[in-house]
Amino acid sequence: MIWPFNSTESSSDLLSQLLEGSMAERKASIEKLLKSDDPELNALIISCMRTMDPEKSVNANALLEIIGLRKIEEGIEFIKRFLSSPDSENVRAAVGALLNMQSQSALEILIPMLENSDLELRRTVHEGIVNCFQDSATGALIRSVPDDHNSQMYFEIVSLLEETGYFSKAREMFLSSDLELKKFQFQNIVKFYRPDFIPFFLELLETGGSSIQVKIRRTLSEYTTEELIKPVSDALRINPSKNILKLVEDILLNRSDTRSHLIHAASGITKREIRTDFVTKILRKMDPTMFLPALVLMDDPSPQIRSLVVDNLISLAQNTNRRIADPEETNRTFLKEQIEIWVEELHQHISVESHSEVLADFGKLLFSVGGNNINSMLPSLPKLLEYAHAETIKNIISLPAEQKSDLVYSSVKSDPSLAETYIKALSKLPHAEIFKPLVHCIEYFSKEDRDSFRKLLMKPFPSFSVYDLLNDENAETRLSVLQLISETNFDILKIIEEKTSDPDSRIRELAISLAISHKHPKLESILDDACVDPAANVVIMALSGLKSLSASQSFSSKLARAVNHPAEEVRYFALREIARLTQAKYIQNFKNLAPEIRKLAGAAISKLDGNFVDHLITELRSLDPETRLRAVLIMENLQVSDRGTDALLSAMKDPSKKVRAAIVKTLGIIGNHQLLSRLVEFLNDPDERVRANTIEAVISIGREEALSIVLPFLEDSNNRIRANAALAAWQIGQIDIMPVIRKMLSLKDNGMRASALWVLGEIRAQDYVNLIMPFIRDLNDMIRLNAVRAIGKIQPDLLKPYIPQLRRDNSAEIKKYITEISFRII
Repeated sequence: MIWPFNSTESSSDLLSQLLEGSMAERKASIEKLLKSDDPELNALIISCMRTMDPEKSVNANALLEIIGLRKIEEGIEFIKRFLSSPDSENVRAAVGALLNMQSQSALEILIPMLENSDLELRRTVHEGIVNCFQDSATGALIRSVPDDHNSQMYFEIVSLLEETGYFSKAREMFLSSDLELKKFQFQNIVKFYRPDFIPFFLELLETGGSSIQVKIRRTLSEYTTEELIKPVSDALRINPSKNILKLVEDILLNRSDTRSHLIHAASGITKREIRTDFVTKILRKMDPTMFLPALVLMDDPSPQIRSLVVDNLISLAQNTNRRIADPEETNRTFLKEQIEIWVEELHQHISVESHSEVLADFGKLLFSVGGNNINSMLPSLPKLLEYAHAETIKNIISLPAEQKSDLVYSSVKSDPSLAETYIKALSKLPHAEIFKPLVHCIEYFSKEDRDSFRKLLMKPFPSFSVYDLLNDENAETRLSVLQLISETNFDILKIIEEKTSDPDSRIRELAISLAISHKHPKLESILDDACVDPAANVVIMALSGLKSLSASQSFSSKLARAVNHPAEEVRYFALREIARLTQAKYIQNFKNLAPEIRKLAGAAISKLDGNFVDHLITELRSLDPETRLRAVLIMENLQVSDRGTDALLSAMKDPSKKVRAAIVKTLGIIGNHQLLSRLVEFLNDPDERVRANTIEAVISIGREEALSIVLPFLEDSNNRIRANAALAAWQIGQIDIMPVIRKMLSLKDNGMRASALWVLGEIRAQDYVNLIMPFIRDLNDMIRLNAVRAIGKIQPDLLKPYIPQLRRDNSAEIKKYITEISFRII
């Protein structure tokens, strides 16, 4: 604008004052130049500027200011030269001049200054564009957007456009119904990296035409997955058009970090056909990061989509397990962790799922992910068996034999109530592959479950029967089934006979045991054949069976043969049974055996059967006194162990005096010096015979400390006790017992005199023969017998004159003794 002003000074003078005058003159000349309406002034200013060198001129600032304020367009080229002046004041003056001009040509020159290294200058330019140009700067700024979205220029331009409200206005334009306006605005916005405009781009993808579609795809390919996934998911949910699907396929499907996000997007597509096709494309290339996101699609109402998901996840799980099994796999630790996470997630889904078909699909996945690790399947197995039994049974059947058996066994062992669930499932879908491992864990079944399972096993299924299991290649299966059906009313006589020839010795043994318990018609024949079986356990079972047959005539002969069997346990069994039979006969005929035979036979039986003494100990507790007495008498002829000795001592207070007397005698024969203190207890026994045997026992032990025990009994009222005490005193302590003997001989008691004579014979009292001789003619048979025996022990020749008389003696025992001793005398 030129203000009307009449100056008396020429334009040339004013310019001279501006360039060469004082400060006051320059200031005054500026005001006059600005107000001058001289048509030649602008040309003079341009001419003056043309002579100035931007690198040397120091007075150019005023002219630059005049050009800017007078908006002299012709001066823009000269102003531009000063933007590169080394004098910063000139540069700032040039920038100010351009801002004052407010023209598009001035703006075009200013915009590059936004990259100037001088921060203060950049701020001046930035603020100047906002304040001086405002909306009018939009076009130039958009044209100046660089391709490098990380450059300083890009950020400055975006900042300017934000401040001028361009992006808000552009957003409003995209929201309008004017397609052409949207297309126009797209060409501008597409130059910027603006994720907030992606929804508008996707909308324009449907209506913008092929050229714009190409440009949109190229533009969106520069955005990150995180920036794209939300608007793309929304677009798929609202309008999953072919263009959107192609865009996703071209841009996102090939990105490794996108597929898991797209799975969630796919679940929002309402049209089933489009959703199915989209899911198919997403699942085409699976990796471990996609497993958990893909489980979202298990809630899809379409069985086809669920089937797609299950098939692809099973394939992924199998491949992952193969990689884990590969020793050269570098990511084994990571993959193992993924498997553990997947298993836990599947358990969580199964625990809350109620739809049987979906449960069956989850079951398939669990068995595939778990691989051969049965522990990973156990937590969800009860629910799967109950609500998806058919598919779960198939899954179990698909496992390798060992894992299949382990899974069934472990599941029932950890939760016995599962047996009922298995039985119900098998009643609906019987299969030998489940029956087989189930029979192995029958021990954990409740009685009700055991009965139900047994009944189920007996049913004639079209594809399966109990005979399949009885002839199974697995011996454990055959054994368990045979045990189980033996508890039923099932006719198993034929099966028993067949199983006596089974390859497994345990089954042959069980078959023989069942033949015995079921009283098989061919029992004796079966047992006879089994006695030559190569397995020791079978032979022993057969011999045991023959033993139980009271009418069997072959048991003894089989035992004799078994003594030479190669197996030690068979030989031991045979010898033990022979010893048992021998024991029985030994005990039965014990009373009729000579003393020497008793000892020899007893020693032999003890060697054959180390439990013989244990048997006698048991008989010591019998209620029958004769049985207890016999046991003690037999033990007298054996090498009794400490247990036998303890048993005898425990029986010291037996109510039968005969038993007590026998016990004392046996303890004396044992001759254990440590028993002396216990034998003393018998010296107070009320029975004289027991006390007499006690003295004999003490004598047999023969320790000097026994003397103090014996001496008090030298005055016992019982002849036998006094005689034994006297003999013990003489044998142990060499004490003069003749005063005791003489006193006994002087008594009228025939028993005392007979016992005294017995002692004299025992001590071989050579000096007291004359004291014995008169008693040969005594009227008492016992006195005469003991006198004759005493002389026979001391000096037999003295009996020679009496032999004819003694052969006619009334006592049969004397006559018998004389007959025996005569050959030594005559």
